[in-house]
Amino acid sequence: MVWMKRYDEALCFYERALAMRPHLAEADFAAGFVLGRLGNLKDSEIRYRRALVRRPDFAAAWMNLGCLLREQGNGGVCGGGPCSCRSTAA
Repeated sequence: MVWMKRYDEALCFYERALAMRPHLAEADFAAGFVLGRLGNLKDSEIRYRRALVRRPDFAAAWMNLGCLLREQGNGGVCGGGPCSCRSTAA
């Protein structure tokens, strides 16, 4: 759904996955990606952080969170250099 840019529909699927398996970090990560695409940056950040609480070694979630914060003007959090966030989703 995401690659087809059917973000609302994709978000619905991720929410259903979380309803069945509430600790599924990958579903929170994917929901964060979709929410960012929909322009809901605050909820996107919340989802990335939730995914990281559940799976602290989730590199893609760290990358997307850092890039999201950088886009919001918190570049010191993710460091310098180019970010390639939002290039992939679960």
